[in-house]
Formats: sequence, C-alpha cells, structure tokens
Amino acid sequence: MIAQQMRSVCRTGLVLVLLVSACSGTMPVSSSDMQAGDVLFFSIEGKMSHVGLYLGDGRFVHAPSTGKTVSVESLSSAFYRDALIRGAGRPR
Repeated sequence: MIAQQMRSVCRTGLVLVLLVSACSGTMPVSSSDMQAGDVLFFSIEGKMSHVGLYLGDGRFVHAPSTGKTVSVESLSSAFYRDALIRGAGRPR
C-alpha cells in the first residue's frame, strides 16, 4: 500500500517537495528500526547530496538525477549501501 502511494506521489512530481520538507526536521533512526516513510541520506561524491524515502523491505524511492525517472532501488546494492551516511531520519 505505501509503495503504491509513493509511486503515485512520484508520478505527480511532488516527491522533491516532500523530501525537502522532511529533511528540515528529522529525528535519527537506526537502520534496524527504519519504517516506511523514513528519510534516507546519502553521501555522493563526498557530501550529503542525495535523499530518498524508505518504502520497507530494504527498498527506497528516489529521483536519481535531473532528467532521469524516479525509481525504486534496493539498499542492498553496493552503491547505495556504501553511500548511506546514517540509518535514516523520521519526520517529527
């Protein structure tokens, strides 16, 4: 259900607004306590420059880069596993 809702939100182009709002005030959450809707923070090229929303089951939704399609990825992929800079953040 959450994944379907997130895909719907992504199709409308509102995901960026949601991510920016969520990043401004989150409380830390460990990787083992992540829940759907938690914000994930990634370090790309040495700085925190990428965020995604956790969907559950080790998957998250994000916009890869300008001009690319919003997609669902796995946190088990080497690129995202290595780039994750903290467990997650949960909007307050």
